[in-house]
Amino acid sequence: MATGDKSVASRGKELYVTKIRELTRETAKGDFVVIDIHSGDFEVDSDDLAATMRLMKRRPDAITWAERVGYSAAYNLQGGILARTE
Repeated sequence: MATGDKSVASRGKELYVTKIRELTRETAKGDFVVIDIHSGDFEVDSDDLAATMRLMKRRPDAITWAERVGYSAAYNLQGGILARTE
């Protein structure tokens, strides 16, 4: 599988929408979901680094993508407010 930025984003979003979002929607609002795009394995935590470290401990070769439950993006680089999607 290619691991260019667009491929990582596409696969990460696909896994989140089709397999993970419904599992986390009610119990993890605002938390980060860090996903291994190859295996589909994931971790959830309010701290994105903690979730990433747990996932990398299990899957050292993981290529990761992060989503934030209930938000349109995991991070806001413009300094504004993230929009809730739910």
